[in-house]
Amino acid sequence: MLSSHTGTRALLAVVISGAHALPHQINATVGSGFGVNYHISSEFSGFKHGELELMRDAFKVMRFDMKWEYIETTCGHYNFSKFDPILEALLAAGIRPYAILDYANKCYSSEDKKCSTTKCVAGYQSWAAAVAKHYSALGYAGRVSFTS
Repeated sequence: MLSSHTGTRALLAVVISGAHALPHQINATVGSGFGVNYHISSEFSGFKHGELELMRDAFKVMRFDMKWEYIETTCGHYNFSKFDPILEALLAAGIRPYAILDYANKCYSSEDKKCSTTKCVAGYQSWAAAVAKHYSALGYAGRVSFTS
């Protein structure tokens, strides 16, 4: 029996070496619980050619920050047009979106990066509820993970 330390090193060696190093009869996907982190900048306009296919072949989950300030650019108004196509593309590729709900927005405080004022916390609660309502209405409930 391998020690957990040895087992961890073996798993990392497989992940680092890539799917081509695995025997053909073994599924090259690491597992349904493993994923990749992806940075979505303010300039993001879509995935590059082949990017989703590459991620899909190795991972089943993609973690990214869903920036509050990208959705609520005008205080009190939500625009999901930046993230809707991202979630749609991921789901179509068989990748589960795992969105981290960012908690900073200039609408509520330019100085409070931790969102600890009453105004910011109330704004965040409203935003998180809007996210849940929006993606539930699109039929994504149970297909997308959200956390803060």
